[in-house]
Amino acid sequence: MIRNADKGAPFAAAIRASAEQFCKLGCKVLAEGVETAAQHDALQNCGIELAQGWLYGKPAAVASLPARPQTTQRRVRKTISKELARTEAH
Repeated sequence: MIRNADKGAPFAAAIRASAEQFCKLGCKVLAEGVETAAQHDALQNCGIELAQGWLYGKPAAVASLPARPQTTQRRVRKTISKELARTEAH
């Protein structure tokens, strides 16, 4: 479905409807396989806030990732806390 996210209204309607149903069930929607900026924009227009794919970065082994500095860890925790609070409010 993600491959066709930027291919027009019928695809966008299907993606939006699927995302809305999962949100009603209390699920977070994560689009996987985003490869182009057009797909990214189309998904955002459908209300999908989380995505992963080649557009954002190549897959990597955990051992090859740099260690995160403490400031980044705090920022990530703060962002997650805000997102959880926002989700619980809905």
